[in-house]
This record gives sequence, structure tokens and C-alpha cells, in this order.
Amino acid sequence: MELIALPFRSRSADFEHAPPVWEDDALAIVDAPEFLDTSRENLEGVHEPPPAIECRNVTKWFGEFRALDDVSFRVDHGEVVVIIGRSGSGKSTMLRCINGLEMPSGGEVLVDGVRLANDQYVLRHLRERVGMVFQSFNLFPQYTVEANVVLAQRIVLGRGPQEAAAIALQTLERVDMLRHLRKYPANLSGGEQQRVAIARALAMNPEVVLLDEPTASVDPELTKGIMELVRDIADGDMTVVAVTHEMGFMRAAADRVFFFEDGRLLERGSVDRILNAPDHPSTRRFISDARLLE
Repeated sequence: MELIALPFRSRSADFEHAPPVWEDDALAIVDAPEFLDTSRENLEGVHEPPPAIECRNVTKWFGEFRALDDVSFRVDHGEVVVIIGRSGSGKSTMLRCINGLEMPSGGEVLVDGVRLANDQYVLRHLRERVGMVFQSFNLFPQYTVEANVVLAQRIVLGRGPQEAAAIALQTLERVDMLRHLRKYPANLSGGEQQRVAIARALAMNPEVVLLDEPTASVDPELTKGIMELVRDIADGDMTVVAVTHEMGFMRAAADRVFFFEDGRLLERGSVDRILNAPDHPSTRRFISDARLLE
């Protein structure tokens, strides 16, 4: 019987090692066996942290419609990736697969080395680490701004009422919404609701934030403020993946750009290259059309 060390990921450190355990008993200390692969080849080089997000040959079918087609990529910690493409190209579906709101029909999605699975234990782990801001905000209309930011902390993270309220105040101040603390969503503009949705995501202290069209329902004069906020979030070493049609947002916030078409990741690269020297004809047409709308 061979003695091995079982690795695990910590919220407060990159990698630590559990005390040695007997190989036959290694999986006994893991609640969900599929949660961690302890095979010999995966233990080698374990000191290298996994990417924040990794997708391997992901496909997604809705009936006979293929929304994602063999998509593979990785996003490093602290990176801002902006996904662009025409409506129906699979951008939002990709975000929903990363967040576990949709299960891939094929392939694998890993967040911080954890493989997405339709398992309560894995999904709870994912919810604690990935925040998502929806295009339609998804705020609870019956609750105040403060309560909207507190609620998820109480339910998902199990924080006490005082701790959750204190964190809500901090995050609302960060997004310049503290003065609207007692208002209800119906009394806020689209841009203000967007900021509350971002505050709710940040209050969960996520490692990854997913943004679905963060400026779509925002007045043009407020778009710059949302872009600056996203850049500020990323500067705090948080990983951000954003779907957008806004070229200005892409220029201001992105480290890399992914171009999707017909469910495929057709091209990826730096902002400068995608804007000024894209390789694929479809990317060139999209960028040309987007510039006409600016």
C-alpha cells in the first residue's frame, strides 16, 4: 500500500497539502468522489495552480439546436476576457455553462480545477466562487437594495445577519449605491439596478465574476462608469468574463477577446489584434459592422 498526500484548494492560499493518507482511503475524506481526481498523473506537478476557468470541448444542445460546438479555452486568474459575437452565437449560453445554470451536453467545464457536475455538493462549491450578473439584473422586486445584497450571502454562504449587512454596505459603497440603500428596484434606473446586481455578486467574495451584457440596459452616459467599475474589480485580482456588444467596453476592460459565431469560438486574441488585425473574415465583418454603430 502506497503513501500519498492528497492535495486540496484553499480560499486563502494557492495550494496546501493535507496530511498523508493511505491510497486506499484517499477518497474517503472527500464527500463527492468526482470532486477531485487523485490519480497518479494528476498529482504530478500539483504545485501549479489550475486556471480560473477551463473549458474542454464543450458542446450544448437545446433539442436539435446546437448552441455550443466543441468550445475549448482557459482563463487565468485575474484576467478579464470579453466575449463578443452576434446575437445567437452562444455567448450567454457559454456563461450559463460556466456557472452551472446549464449543464454541457458534452465536454468539461472546470472552475479553479473543480469539474462541473450535476451534483449538489459541486454546484454549491461553484456558487460560492462564481458570481453572475444577468442582463436582466434578476433583482428581487419585493426587497430593498440592501436586502437584495444580503439575501444571497445568508442563503449560500451562511453568513449571519450582522456580517451580511456589513458586507452589503461595503459593496454598495464600492459601486456608489449606498445612498439608495432603502429603495426598491422599481425606483431605480437601469444603470442603478445594474450596479446593485454587481454589488450583490461582489458581496459573495467570488473568485470569478461573469457579466452578461453589463451595459445593455444602461444609458450611454452611464456606460463609462460601469466600464470603470469592471476594470476596478479586475484590478483587485478577480477574474472577469463578460459578454458584450459594446466595443468601448471591450477596449476599456479586456485583456483578451473571444469571438463566437454559430456556437464556436472562432477567434481569440488581444484587444488590439482583434480590433485591428483579426484573422477570420467573420471577425473582420463583425468588427466592421460594430464600428458603424459606434
